[in-house]
Amino acid sequence: MVKVTLGTNSGMRRPTIVSPETTIRGILEALDIQLSTGQSLHLDGAVIVAGDIDRSLEELGYDGSDGHDKCFLSAVDKQNNAAKTKK
Repeated sequence: MVKVTLGTNSGMRRPTIVSPETTIRGILEALDIQLSTGQSLHLDGAVIVAGDIDRSLEELGYDGSDGHDKCFLSAVDKQNNAAKTKK
């Protein structure tokens, strides 16, 4: 089993325990995180590219063994409505 802590730019931080066969997409769907364009995903600081979203944690190096049994997944949405400065 792998402990995944999901963090978002909205301040959410939610730990969950999943099997190593679980995909990144599966984790996000289970935690009700919508996938969207403009969103960046990182797993322990490494960028998750489109081709990795359907790979399992095991394929990404988290097989549940000592030292490979926990990770941090961040999902950051680009905010189009961020405050703009006036000149």
